[in-house]
Amino acid sequence: MILRLAPEQMEAHQRRVAGARVVRKPGADDPVKPKPIKSTELAKLAADVAAHTGLQAIAEFRFHPERKWRFDWALIDQRLAVEMDGGIWTGGRHTRGAGYIADMEKLNEAILLGWRVIRCTPQQVADGTALRYVLRALGAE
Repeated sequence: MILRLAPEQMEAHQRRVAGARVVRKPGADDPVKPKPIKSTELAKLAADVAAHTGLQAIAEFRFHPERKWRFDWALIDQRLAVEMDGGIWTGGRHTRGAGYIADMEKLNEAILLGWRVIRCTPQQVADGTALRYVLRALGAE
């Protein structure tokens, strides 16, 4: 069974997440306030999505009420997230056993909370593949 949060449940979830973050880091920024995206590739993708749709991505969005998991960036109202996996050809974290299992746990929990997650590589961002996936998910292509 897939759990889906109703809008009022999502708001309550966001309040819990925001509260947990403030407890850990007093004075921290609002978790849904736009923050600079650190990765050049992800910043380009977010800018391209904004140019096509007008939607603003939120970087390092914490989506889980109890775990510290964050999406690389997310479109909150659309419940669409992007995760960029680097180092796939060099034995990076995302392709080694423990990292792969941790990613599976994180993404499965995201799905159970009603999120759609686009996974991509830096190369897919550069060649436009990731943008096409995001636009298709938004029904904008």
